[in-house]
Order: sequence, then C-alpha cells, then structure tokens
Amino acid sequence: MEPRNQPDRLQQTAMATAAFEKLLARLEQQVEQSQAVWRRHGEEEHARLQQAMQVMFQQQQQRTEVALRPKVLLAWQVVAGTALLLILLLAGGLLLLKQTYASLHAAQAQLEATQIELQERQPQ
Repeated sequence: MEPRNQPDRLQQTAMATAAFEKLLARLEQQVEQSQAVWRRHGEEEHARLQQAMQVMFQQQQQRTEVALRPKVLLAWQVVAGTALLLILLLAGGLLLLKQTYASLHAAQAQLEATQIELQERQPQ
C-alpha cells in the first residue's frame, strides 16, 4: 500500500460513511413516515369499523324491538286479563260472602223468632 493513497482512502471511507449515514437517516425518516401513515390508516379503519358496528347494533336492536312488540303486547294482554279475572273472582267471592251472611242473619232471626214462639207456646 502506498502511504499517499491512505488519506484518499480515508477520505473516501469518511465520505462513504457520511453518505451511508445520510441514507440511513432518510430510511429511518421514511420508516417513521410509513409507520405514521399505517398508524393513521389503522385508526381510520378502526373508526370506520366501530361506526359500522354501531350501525349494525342499532339495526339489530330495532329489528329485535319490532319482532318482540307483538309478544310484549300479548304478554301485557295476558297480565291484564289475569288481573281482570282475579278482580271478578274477588268481587264474586265478596258478593257470595255477602249473600251467605245475609242468609245466615235471616236464619238466625228466624231461629230466634221460632224460639220465642216455642217459649210462648209452652205452658208455664
């Protein structure tokens, strides 16, 4: 090796190293930019997916409500009918109890009248 070629080679190596470092810095910057683009794209896709899921959920909820509406109405009709039947049974029971009480009262009055009549007929 010639000693005078060494500074040229060192200078070339230093220049190549500097060029390589610049290239590496540009590549790192491009990687960061690409990552930022991918991250932004992922966030946008996530937002679109989330919005689509919310729309699908609302549509499913509306379809479920529409499908259940007749069943809920029927259930309320059964509850109302059962309550009405219980009220009628209670009212009928109360009327029957009132009539039975009136009959008992009339029978007691008749019994008392009969006892008084028997006492009056008996010789003293």
